[in-house]
Amino acid sequence: LPTAQLGGAVSTLAISGGRAWLATGQRLQAVDASDPSQPRLLGESAALPDAIRALAVDGDTVYAGAGTSGLVVFDVADPAGPQVMATIPTTWSVNDVALLGEHAILAEGSAGLRVLDVGRPMDPDVLGQIDTPGDALAVAIQGSTVYVADWGTGVRVIDLADPAQPREIAAIDTPGEAADVAAAGDLLLVADRSGGLQVVDISRPAAPRLLATLEIPGD
Repeated sequence: LPTAQLGGAVSTLAISGGRAWLATGQRLQAVDASDPSQPRLLGESAALPDAIRALAVDGDTVYAGAGTSGLVVFDVADPAGPQVMATIPTTWSVNDVALLGEHAILAEGSAGLRVLDVGRPMDPDVLGQIDTPGDALAVAIQGSTVYVADWGTGVRVIDLADPAQPREIAAIDTPGEAADVAAAGDLLLVADRSGGLQVVDISRPAAPRLLATLEIPGD
């Protein structure tokens, strides 16, 4: 398989069309991936104060969770030079970001879940927030329901029917430490560190049910 060295350790990436966006240390990099056999660096941003941990893309806008620097919004209409449009400071470290319509959903560590209105990306506005008992590390969205990997407290299930009033409707404790989540249809996959991979039935969001566990040798 082809490989490309683009100047540093990549912590996360997002794909949009034939373009890949890489979180390479403290910089956002744009890569032309239209020909997978020859990925080509198009450009990169200036360095942020903190490393980028999460990315979400909406057209010519990239939302970057940048640790204790908060949420950084990039204009990427010119991929040769991504430009910062806005920075939203946060109480704790932004570990993950996902988009739901015109809303950005942040996993904000000890501060829980934060909801931003990003209908105007240059001027995002905080809509709502809900604390979680653990450390919010990652989010997955299915419909208007958000599943939060909350470390030692498992997965918290948040109803966002009213984005200004996030409401916890369920939780499922996991045997390990919930570090990441992904939703696929009626299933939620949980990277549960020492607990391996957990498969959860979310056909009824208010009553999640553990279906299976796959033990793996590492965390």
